[in-house]
Amino acid sequence: MARAMALTKGHANDPRAYYVDVAKYPPPAKQVRSSSHRCRQRSTHNVGKHTVQVAHASRGVAIALALAIPDCRTVLSDSKPAIVNFAPNNVHGTTARVCSTIARSETNVTVKWFPAHAGELDTGPNRNEEADTEAHALTSRGSQSTHSSEPQRPDAEDEEYSITTYGDVLQWYKTSRRLYPLPHRDLQRSEAATLRQLQVQAIWTPVWAKHVCPEVYTTDICQHCKKARATQRHLLWDCEPPPGNQEAMPTAISSKIISREPGNQRDVVQHVLSILERQRPKAAPPRV
Repeated sequence: MARAMALTKGHANDPRAYYVDVAKYPPPAKQVRSSSHRCRQRSTHNVGKHTVQVAHASRGVAIALALAIPDCRTVLSDSKPAIVNFAPNNVHGTTARVCSTIARSETNVTVKWFPAHAGELDTGPNRNEEADTEAHALTSRGSQSTHSSEPQRPDAEDEEYSITTYGDVLQWYKTSRRLYPLPHRDLQRSEAATLRQLQVQAIWTPVWAKHVCPEVYTTDICQHCKKARATQRHLLWDCEPPPGNQEAMPTAISSKIISREPGNQRDVVQHVLSILERQRPKAAPPRV
């Protein structure tokens, strides 16, 4: 994730940097479509359609085709095997032919590896994901097949693009199950922890604290209104939830815990901490 954010930030305004990716055509075609995505202008180049037998070979061809773009100086790909093969000049035959055809000896182009499945990034749009989306769009891979004799397998993935490594599988599950954005890196650790607790509705309340440290929190009655138990809902609604309202928290809070903006995240954390501070007994240790 750190590498993905660093590369995204470093090439955010670089008009000569291109992200490349490929997508396979639906069967019975045995071709793949390459696309390159310019970093700054967000323009997509349909750089070619080719036939290969090995997945990383198709990505190698995508890199080679990007080299043909006149102003290209940096190519970013999420295929480490394809990039590694470029270094010892051990590229696939199709890639070698493309390179020899578009060779520009007077131009130096840097090829960099960009981590796949990085998801949304704090430092800017994930252009690698955009290149992948554009490549799939060029193949119309998401549409229904027009061949009645072809078996329909809407959930099947092509072997070449299946997720097989432990890291990729773990990242896929983490990303697909994530309901809320991560705390912004500008937040302090304590602020990030409070935001996470708020997102999962598990903030530190007197009702909970009385069970954990009863010697400090001797009562779970709200110290502000002195009328009701200091549950999370009671505190977040400032002691008076609207009649008939069953929401766990006000919209002013729920809208900010789904925000990726550091300002919104910090505002809602500081607001909640100020609410909890009113409930802290005098004997309680200061909040770190």
